[in-house]
Amino acid sequence: MSARRQNAGFSLVEIMCAIIILGIALVGLIQGITTALSSSKESELQTAAALIAAGKIEMLRADGYVVDGMTEGESGEGLSLYRWKRSVTSTSIDGLHEVSVVVEDSTTGTAIYELRTLLFDPPSYSNSYFCLNAAFSSQKMIEPRVEIIQNARVAMAIMSADLRGACPLSTNNQFLGMHRMLGEMDADNLDFATHNYTPRRPHEGDFCEVSFYIDKDPVSGTCTLWRRRNPTLAPDPLSGGSREEIARGLQGLKFEYYDGFDWYDTWGDVEGNGKQLTSARDHPNLFGMPDAVRITLLFDRNPPSRAPPSSPKAPSPETAASPPTAPGTSEKDAGEPPLVFQTVARLNLAHSSERGVRGGSPTTTITDTSGQPATVPGSGAEY
Repeated sequence: MSARRQNAGFSLVEIMCAIIILGIALVGLIQGITTALSSSKESELQTAAALIAAGKIEMLRADGYVVDGMTEGESGEGLSLYRWKRSVTSTSIDGLHEVSVVVEDSTTGTAIYELRTLLFDPPSYSNSYFCLNAAFSSQKMIEPRVEIIQNARVAMAIMSADLRGACPLSTNNQFLGMHRMLGEMDADNLDFATHNYTPRRPHEGDFCEVSFYIDKDPVSGTCTLWRRRNPTLAPDPLSGGSREEIARGLQGLKFEYYDGFDWYDTWGDVEGNGKQLTSARDHPNLFGMPDAVRITLLFDRNPPSRAPPSSPKAPSPETAASPPTAPGTSEKDAGEPPLVFQTVARLNLAHSSERGVRGGSPTTTITDTSGQPATVPGSGAEY
């Protein structure tokens, strides 16, 4: 018996099996770390490029005059990876110029971010006084819409950043997109998890449950876009956490989901029924995660003022519930169609195997339903 105990040990087969299991685990861990680092680097490139493009337009505003032409250059010390090109062209309106700033990768020449805007350089004509007077008279009408455009850009940037870092929400429900109506208005819901989260408390990671939805104020009748975030692993992934206001004055929210071949209005088994056994057709939108999500926001072009309730100018509940009328417009013009904003966010986790093969950034479309649509590559805007 003592001789058998002295010869006891691991066999060669057991050692080889242990090495194979350890190798498989290390491959998955390294691939996950590589995907996370690639997503973080892409977000950093987009943020830096957006700041550079905005800075070049602000510098042009600070000069006090606008000259048509093309200028380009490096971004300076510490930002040698970026190269910018600025194009200024005249429009059909005297003194109005279209400015486009493209930030590229200086090594590959690939466009990272593009920002477009309009700048006005007043012409020195004898009727300049009348132009200035008209500008002041329309200021109250223009300012709210400029704020709407800015709010829409911020809302779409927040949703796109969360979707780029999206990951499965739970084992049963990886990604849920439900079509919902609030009266006659589209008010879709979206529930998923994301790695786009910075831990703020102990025992938190970069995993966070996220929900986007619209809620209507029963007093003022204003529809608000909310984001729910829960960085803890809750028993019910669709509840808990805290919510924050993203934008208000919405007249619609719609999500569409792309599986690589078709677009769908819903995603995931929201009802819990699963695929019908009698159906011979495949339903790829019942499981897994989509390749991309198209976001459509509809904003009221004449939003009501946000005066505090104690203010003498605050509207009463009856007045707030009625459609707002912008200064200088009649009740007939109050029923103008909403401003429509649209962007497409690509899920990096769903495309981790295709990263580096196809580049480019999402396309943001701002549509004035009473006029012509304006399409802006990247996260820029045209107004």
